[in-house]
Amino acid sequence: MNILIIGAGAVGKVYGHHLFLGGAKVSFFVKEKYAENARAGFYFYPLNERKHRTHPIYWKDFSVLTSNEAVQKEKWDYVILAMSSPALRSGWFDDFIKLLPDTTIVTLQPGLLDKDYLLARVPVDRLIDGTIHILRSTLGRRSITPSRNCLLDTSPSLLRI
Repeated sequence: MNILIIGAGAVGKVYGHHLFLGGAKVSFFVKEKYAENARAGFYFYPLNERKHRTHPIYWKDFSVLTSNEAVQKEKWDYVILAMSSPALRSGWFDDFIKLLPDTTIVTLQPGLLDKDYLLARVPVDRLIDGTIHILRSTLGRRSITPSRNCLLDTSPSLLRI
């Protein structure tokens, strides 16, 4: 399964990691200014361990794309939209979706009107809408750097496609 995740924030990282653990090939589509940081890999602190979390999980088995041309070169089984509602509406999506005429779109936006916005651009049989179930915080006195780290609930039932 070939998955493209739009956005490499806390939500995209965690869903991408779980999909990778399930056997999917994962790629992230990010703005150029975030590409170097994403290519460096991500650190996760599991939430389901009872002991103190001092050793993060490091993950780097994914590709990072920054252009529509790079996206168009591959066949995607699913594209997961893992960005904020305002980012979804920032003007890029109308051109982007034309690159993927047969791909199923999975939306994780929390906005109440996001599904309607997407249905105006994507046929209903190509859209899966969901919700975000993730916790982001700090660990003790050590703060997590948002650009590279997030907390990870490693429960095996987090996401199934």
